Parts: sequence; structure tokens; C-alpha cells
Amino acid sequence: MYATQVVGTATNLVSFDDAAPTILRSNIVITGMAASQVLVGLDARPSTGQLFGLGYNATQAADNARLYIINPTTGVATPVGAAAMTLALGSATDRIGFDFNPVVDRIRVVSTNKANYRLNPINGTVVDSDPVAAGTQRDGDLNPGNPSIAAAAYTNNFIGTGSTTLFVFDDVLSQLFIQTSPNTGLITAAGPATGIAFNPAVGVSMDINSTRTDENYLLISGAPGTSTSTQLYELNIGSGAATSKGVIGAGLPINNLTFATFAVDPVSPPIALTGQLLFALTGGNLISFDSNAPRIIRTSTPISNLAAGQTLVGLDFRPATGELFALGYNATATTANSQLYTVNPGTGALTAVGAAQQLTLGDATARIGFDFNPMVDRIRVVSSNNANYRLNPINGEIAGTDTNLNPAGGNISSAAYTNSGPGTAPTTTILYNYNAANNQLVRQDAPNTGTFTTVGSSGITVNAAAGVDFDIYFDPAAPAATQNKAFLVASTGTGSFVTSDRLYTVNLTTGAATEVEVIGAGMPISGVSALISGTVLSSNKASDKVSAQVDVFPNPATGEVSINMPAALLKQSVQATLVNALGQPVLHRTLSARDGATQRLSLTNVAKGIYMLQLSTPEGVVTKRLMVR
Repeated sequence: MYATQVVGTATNLVSFDDAAPTILRSNIVITGMAASQVLVGLDARPSTGQLFGLGYNATQAADNARLYIINPTTGVATPVGAAAMTLALGSATDRIGFDFNPVVDRIRVVSTNKANYRLNPINGTVVDSDPVAAGTQRDGDLNPGNPSIAAAAYTNNFIGTGSTTLFVFDDVLSQLFIQTSPNTGLITAAGPATGIAFNPAVGVSMDINSTRTDENYLLISGAPGTSTSTQLYELNIGSGAATSKGVIGAGLPINNLTFATFAVDPVSPPIALTGQLLFALTGGNLISFDSNAPRIIRTSTPISNLAAGQTLVGLDFRPATGELFALGYNATATTANSQLYTVNPGTGALTAVGAAQQLTLGDATARIGFDFNPMVDRIRVVSSNNANYRLNPINGEIAGTDTNLNPAGGNISSAAYTNSGPGTAPTTTILYNYNAANNQLVRQDAPNTGTFTTVGSSGITVNAAAGVDFDIYFDPAAPAATQNKAFLVASTGTGSFVTSDRLYTVNLTTGAATEVEVIGAGMPISGVSALISGTVLSSNKASDKVSAQVDVFPNPATGEVSINMPAALLKQSVQATLVNALGQPVLHRTLSARDGATQRLSLTNVAKGIYMLQLSTPEGVVTKRLMVR
């Protein structure tokens, strides 16, 4: 765990094991923050594992706060976004809660002065709670009454979770509450007081660790009574009872301007991709991971623009174009219940393809398979209710309502075609499915008639109710016998593990499944697709002619890089984003014509390495490789 400690005029980042908090594992000075700011919040971002902090100047009325990414090894704090923001979090004696919402990837900030904010970790700005009103509006003040909320923590704080609860702590009442309506600020009591009166001059902080057994345990730090030595407690979420785990660092001196805030030790994803890059849907997010290391989630992006009432039930790359497609489905709608979308892998934004269609895919418990036929450029859609459709990716319409599936005592909820590679359409392809009822790999030899041939047993027993997802990666450079590599995503656990999906490889000759490992921390997956070999991840790539007009220099660059582009590309503002090797944005700036044809981008806080500079212009996205040294 990580905590902050004030030593003289410096703020240190310390780490310790929650089982032995008296022993500090590390103690380093935090550098890079604005001199006038105090670090008032700390948390690990579930989607990336990065350690985020909030700097705040209580004596300054405007531009008084900034998000930072803190390197836990060096203590260097890198500002997020182009500029500071304005937060009204009270005076130097007010206490501040800071925690990531793992579902939507936004930061909740609360204060003992009743303030309630959401922050965007990508650009370091306040999320506007009322876009219609002028200016930027914060969320509703904490209510009812005059609560003194000094700490906040979300449950299920792992990437890909579909649900979460926000717990907050009142340092005057020494009581745990649930912020039942986070954006309106409504709180309700979660249990009785802890029985420990914390010293408000020292402050309290808390975090919730979500284990892979889907259990949440809450840890809270504070100084009991009049003590100034901060102790670590385990707090029972149900009863509110607090159990001391010991003094932090044998009595960390925490002054009244900052306090022990902490976050679970983040895991840094590897840069090198050793297997296939797989994309999947989980909890309203588009995630990606290496097929050789699925436990480490490389990227997570919230899905946007999904029609109200719909859930994304299928995901696949289109071999003909390399675009990522998804299917939205509303099981309760009686008309136009399905919509085909393209998905921007970088932003998670959906774009509807044609008009909504009516598909009979079953109720909300039905499981649905979705995959492109590379020969004819049509999408096969199957369901555990035995529905069997073809969709047209050009106009989003139904290309065929085929004969219902007729597996022997089967439950078909996944589908994948072979030879789904880029370029010229193949002359042959085979449609494979997984029968979740008897755990067999089958072939849909006559796709339009719904008949099957058994390949063989997978050797595993899946939870059919949790769904099974299946895709086949085609490697045109591999020997013919190994060009098609199949991946299966399924849960084989029970109880709290029922939604903990794992990745398997599947032998297409025998049907045997071989486990790789759990995906992330054990998350429910509702669609999986392998990135097609040779695909460029951009749904709006600029032409080569446009890209040639943009010059980035010097390259390699140190401290600053210049971007030269014609006036035609600056007729609208251009969004410049620097993306690291993990696909994570590390720098963002808006470029405009008033700054001239040559724009300068500061690289002062950018680490050495290879990056992709993405410029979203009116003519499409221009991508340039940039080395920072």
C-alpha cells in the first residue's frame, strides 16, 4: 500500500504491507508538483495500474488543483492535462476523499466542506454535471444535513467490473456511509459508528481492496483520540467494527495539511506483446490484453454512444476493412431491438451502422455469438435460443434469417470462422461453435441450415449461464497447419467465481481446451475478438497524402517537439495526443490556428521512449512515430 507523509516542507511517498504496516518498504520524496500545492489524494487507477494524486492549494481561488501521475519508484509527479483546474474543496483544515470509480474510469473527489466532484483522469479536467448550463458544474453537494465526509472508496476496484458501491466516511461521527447517489451527493448510513473517535486534526483516509474472490475489505487510517500516530484499521463493511492492524511506520508524523492516503500497489503491464492482441467487452468497457498474459489488462476504454436500453453482446473485427464491429441488443424491446455499430478501439466511441433491426435473440439471459464470415463479408449471429442470422456490415440490415440451430441437446452461444485475415477474401472458411451444454467444440458445416458436426470434447466444464466467447486468429505467415489459432473465454468456477472468466486456447482438430490464465482479476467477458494481422488501430485514419503534409521535428526530441501542418488542417481545432507503447495517452493538447502553422508541444514531463503522436484533424487521424530522449 502507498501513503503520503509530510517531512518538513517535503511530501514523501511511503509504501507498506497492510499485514505489517509498521515496516516501511519504501520512502521517497515526491517531486514535480506545483510548489504551492499539497497532495490531498492518492489512488491507483484500475484500468492502468498507475498511481494518481491530487494537488490542491487551499489559499488560491482559481486554477488551484492538478491531477498528477506519480511514479512509485522515483516519486516523480507528472501533471495530467494541459492546465490546472479550479476546485472548491475548502480550507487547509478540510479533509478530502479521492478514489477511482472502476466502472466508468472517473475519479470521485469529496470534502468535509460537502463538495462533490468527478474528475477525468485522461485530460485532468472536471466532469461537467450539467452540460446545458454555462460553465462547468460540479456534482450535487453531499447531503442530507451537514455531513463531514473525509474519505471515499469504491468497491470492486478492478478493471472490467460491472458494478461498484461508493463508501464514504464521516470523521465527526466516526461512521461509514454509502453514497447511494454519487452524482447527487445523497448518502445513507452503512452501519453503526466504528467505536473509535479519530483525531480530526490528523485526518482519516480509506481504500477498499477487491480480491480475486470478489471480496471487498476496507482499510482505514487515522489517529485515535488525541494521538498523532496514524494507525491502520480493517473496517467491517457490514457492521462498521474496526480492528487495528498496527501503527503505520511506527508512528508516521502526519500534519494537518495532508494525511495517510493510500492505494493498492499497482501492476505495470509489460510493453512487449508476445502473443495476439485480444479485445473484449466487460462492464461497459472495451479492454485489450495479450493472449499470452491475459491477467494484465493493457488498455480499458469506456464505451460511449450506446443506445439507451441496449447491451453490447458481440464483438469482432471485419477482415475486409480491419474495422471493429459490435452488436447492441435490448432484450425487452418489441421493435428495433438491435443495432450494429463500428467501434473506435482508441476512444470506445460507437457509430451506428444503418437503422436498428429486430432480432429474436432471446431474453436477457440468452448468450449470443457474433463473427464475420471472411468469404462473403457478412456477420453470423447465433444465440443460445437457437436463433441464426446473417447481418450486412455495410447497411446494418438483416441479410438472412436462417434455419434455427439444431444442436443435439446443445447450447450454442459463440461462433468463429477460420481464415479471417486481411486482404483478398479467402476461398474457404469453416464456422466453429462451442456447445456449452455438453462442452464440445462443433462445426456448423451448413451455416444457413443450422446443422452441426461434433469435433470433440473440450475437457473443461463451463458455466453456460455465464456465457462462452470464442474467436479464431488467422496468421497468414504461419505454416498452413497452424495458421488458425482459436481462443475460448469461459468461466469454470462456482459461487463467487461464476463470473471470473479465463482464457483458453482450443485445438480445432480435437476440441481440447488448454487454460492460459484468468483474465484480469477475474472479470465477466461478453465478447472477444483478436486483432486481425496487419490491422492499423484507427477507425478514421487520414490518407497518406494528408499525413505527408504534417511534419514532426526534431525526431528524436528532447524537452519539446514542433508540429508543422498546413492551414487547411487547422481550420478546426486539432486534438494532439501522445500515446505510449501500452496504448495509454500520456499527454494531450488542443492545437488551433491562432498559434500558427508550427505548434510546439512540451515534453518536459514525458519519459524517454517510443510514442505515437496522434493528431485528430478535420481530414482524419494523422499518426506519427516519435522518439523522446
